[in-house]
Amino acid sequence: MWMFVVCLGAGIVPCPDVVGAEASPACETNGDCACGWNPTAAACEVGSSGQVDTEREDCLEYCTGVDGTLEAVCRGGTCTRTRRSPCPGDCDGDVAVTGAEVVSGVSIALGCRSLATCRAFDANGNGRVTVDEILGATVARQSGCAAAIASPTGTALYDTHISFDSLTAVDTLGQTSTVAGVTTLAIEVGPNDSLSLRAVERTDGGFDLTGIRIITDIAYRVHGTATRTATADEERIEGVLQPQSQVVAPFQSATFVMRRDAMTTARFGGTYHLDLTASPADAGQPSSVQLGLDVAPSGVGVLSGGADTAPGGALLGTITSGRCLLAPGGGLSCNALYLVQASNVSASIRFTGKLTETAGAVSGNGRYLAGADPPHDLYVPGGWTAARLQP
Repeated sequence: MWMFVVCLGAGIVPCPDVVGAEASPACETNGDCACGWNPTAAACEVGSSGQVDTEREDCLEYCTGVDGTLEAVCRGGTCTRTRRSPCPGDCDGDVAVTGAEVVSGVSIALGCRSLATCRAFDANGNGRVTVDEILGATVARQSGCAAAIASPTGTALYDTHISFDSLTAVDTLGQTSTVAGVTTLAIEVGPNDSLSLRAVERTDGGFDLTGIRIITDIAYRVHGTATRTATADEERIEGVLQPQSQVVAPFQSATFVMRRDAMTTARFGGTYHLDLTASPADAGQPSSVQLGLDVAPSGVGVLSGGADTAPGGALLGTITSGRCLLAPGGGLSCNALYLVQASNVSASIRFTGKLTETAGAVSGNGRYLAGADPPHDLYVPGGWTAARLQP
């Protein structure tokens, strides 16, 4: 059904009714929800606008999260706290876009509804909803959230194997990028361990490498060399690294291989069961979580959140939605938030590692860190293993 109203002073324009949203005493749109102090419950809560005090500073971390990305949304007629979705037009933060949400975006663009109805349409943060942003939401509805997110410009993703002192070997994600003629190699050794290398091409076609390895919040200068080979089926970058100073460095030498082929990363999409060696909410016990992964052919991935539970089923916390990058062979890096169930504490959580496909089945393993360096309220490192439940 269409109704006609005057919008933006532009005369008579059609404004679509938002259909599919169920009326509820709690909320109908995100504009009905707020996060703050509930004096009745004497706690920080998400509830209907006007029922919570949004000015209380002691609720700031609960309401916005450690990185400012949490928000109050209306989902299924109930106000809830969730991370701002990376998916354009995903009003309720469930990492999916419905027809009703697209219609909401059209209504905002026409001026018939306020932006508070669904800020997920304002992808560039300019306070308006444009045709391009509505088209992005339409792509997300038809092809999934990952397909609607632009891939990093000038960046190529590689499956990377790196070994330190012939003892510690890691399978992970590597990247190359070229900006203003300068080529940089980046390797995610772990969630708080990374290499950033500048590559200068020599006359013989090889590369001289200089850069840093950052472990937690300590940087070590490194240097080395690399070669690049390419065939119709595969590109490989192979290199050797040494620290500038052998006295304080955590390694003496490292070798790496960065590999990229024509396989599509979209084959890694699906629902996964993850086992964590230590729950971010309780480092003394293991836990498990079920997460969804939507992957575009570009290697951009979107993680949908899930509940982190103890072996007996008790709810320990929640992993929110997040973003991932995947190489063609499954090397990955993902970032999300962890919300502790028993407190107002939230922390970033970062996964690195690799997914492997064998005869259609997908499994994987790697490391994660809940928290950041230097340690704050929450700091839990651990390992993860995964198995895909369904594509």
